[in-house]
Parts: sequence; structure tokens; C-alpha cells
Amino acid sequence: MRATTKEHSFCILCLDPTLPLTDEHIFPEAAGGDISDFILCKSCNSKLGHTIDAAFVNQAVVRLARATYRVAGKQGHLPRPFDDIFMAKDGETSIRFKLDENWKPTVVGQAPEISFVDGLFTFKMSLDFADEAKIPSIVRKAVTRFFKNGDGKKFNCTDQQIEAVASAVIAGRPFERSVDSSFTAPFGADFDVLFAEQAKVIYEICCIEFGLQYIESRTGSQMRNFLIGQSSKEPLPWNVSDVMTRLNSVAVVIPPIDKLIDFLTQGKKHEYHIALVMQTGVVLSMIGIAVAYRFDAPIVVADMPQGFGKVYISSLNGAKTGVFDLSEFIPAFCEWLSLQGRLRVVPINDRLTWTAPPGHL
Repeated sequence: MRATTKEHSFCILCLDPTLPLTDEHIFPEAAGGDISDFILCKSCNSKLGHTIDAAFVNQAVVRLARATYRVAGKQGHLPRPFDDIFMAKDGETSIRFKLDENWKPTVVGQAPEISFVDGLFTFKMSLDFADEAKIPSIVRKAVTRFFKNGDGKKFNCTDQQIEAVASAVIAGRPFERSVDSSFTAPFGADFDVLFAEQAKVIYEICCIEFGLQYIESRTGSQMRNFLIGQSSKEPLPWNVSDVMTRLNSVAVVIPPIDKLIDFLTQGKKHEYHIALVMQTGVVLSMIGIAVAYRFDAPIVVADMPQGFGKVYISSLNGAKTGVFDLSEFIPAFCEWLSLQGRLRVVPINDRLTWTAPPGHL
């Protein structure tokens, strides 16, 4: 879906007017984004995709969202929600396993353990039942290694005797056991990576909506330089708190705007990427992780009425997607708030005045 019908004459990152423009997804395609525009040259598109977008898409919180809502990447593959190996315990039994892209646990095989004590030969291993056909090959290799190179070498077994032992093990029925166990998955996020993606999305949207007025502004120039640095081969180290301050950004959204995002996402912010674009700045929420970005001074454009703005919505759940005028949603939003009895919104002279009963915010 095109973000706008405007025609762009130069790459918004390198600013080269001679290079052909390519289709750039505002929100990463691999993370469910389907709003795009021709705003980047091929080289800049590739740089942002392989650095900032790739790092964001690989975050655990993003993989979890993609796996939950079945959002495949460009190659059609779903990510595993977690890369970790987990341990399930049931009494004395411990099983190591991974979760695949369908949340199905797959046993991580345990290397064969062989012992021969007091005339008793013991063979122990664990394997996912889906790999049962591999058992004969694994057993023969392990038994042969034990008797020819391991502790069993002292028995001087012939090849026929080794094969007899291996065949006896293979003939034994595999022991299938169901383990009922809970597990804990470590879950975190790299806020440097998350903010770099947020900065990329904000910059692209501002360039689309405000053009040269934004690109040539102080805040636009700083945002562009930050993205160029982070998409280079050797990005310089940076501190997210310092950079956010320099780029007029905070990870806090004021309650009225947060309520508006709740309304637009039907209370499911974690299933959406959404940006509210106004003449004073942008509020962005990607799978529920929000940032507010302001300009040094309001940027006035003809197709954005004062006090209102644009809404970029892209859902992971197949719901409403596109670019809309914020004014389209205001009547329904006011009614929604009135029904909640928490916030009163009064349109005055094409502006929105927000008031709330004491103690409600």
C-alpha cells in the first residue's frame, strides 16, 4: 500500500537526486508492515534493511509477535518465538527442547551414554520421536566407538560381536515418555535497537508528510545523520538516553494520546504499528512500544489541517491498515471516551482540547 500519491525526486537519506528510487516499507515488511513508498535509492534501502530493520526484526519481542500472528518474512518463513534451549523436568527425568515456529516443542538430542558394569551393558540417549528413523545409525556408530576406541576396547570384541550388541539395542523398543513440566523463557529487549527502528520509521514518515521543510530542519538533519551513522558498516557506539534527548524524543506518551492509540487499536497496541503525525511531531507505537518525537517548531503543510494530522496504521492481525486523516476518527473517538466516562474531548476552532475529571489520569 502506497503511503502517499506524492512523487519524490530524491533519496531522503543520501539526498542524491540522480538515483532511481525503490519501494521502502515504512514499518518493516518482515514485522507485518505493508505501507510503503518510493523514497530511498537502492543502496540506502539495502543499508537500512540489513542494519536497522534486520536488528529490530530479530528482537525477541518482535519474533514473539511474528510467531503469534503468523507473520512470515520475505522468504515465507516464520521465526521461532525463542532461540533458547529449555529444560523440562519430571522427577528424575530432564529433557532439553526447543520451540519451533508453530510453538511445538522439539527434543534436543542427548548424545549416547554407554556403560558396561558387572556384566550389564547400558545404553542411554534421548531423541525427538520424529527422528526415530535415525536410531539404528546413531546406535551402531556409538556402540562401535565404545568397543573400538572407548572403555569397551578392553573386551577385544569382534565386529560380529559389536554388531550383535548394536542389533540388540536397536531391537529394544524406544521408550516414549510424556513429560508434564513448566518452563521459564528469558525475555528482554535491546532498547538501542528498538529506538533505532523507531527513529527510522519517524524520519521516513516525516519526510513523506513534510518534505524538505522537515529534511532541512535541525531535528530532521539530526535524525538523518543518526540513521546514516547507524546504517554504516562500522556504526559508532551511542547511548540511547543521550541520543533520545538530542533527537527531542521521549519514551512517554501523554494520557490523551495514549487513549487515542488504545481506541485506534481496539485496546490491542501489541498487535499494531501505529504513528500519529501532527504539525508538532510524531507519536509512534510499534507492537506496544511507544516514543514521542517533537519538532523544534510546528511544520505547516497545506494538506494537514491545524490541530489534526495523519494516522499510519499497520496491523499484525489482518485488521485495518493504511494512511488516514486523523479527523476521520475524532467523532467516534469522542463517543468512545464519553461512554468510558474518563475523558472529555472538545473540538474548538479546528483544535482538540483535552480535559479530564480530577484523579482520572
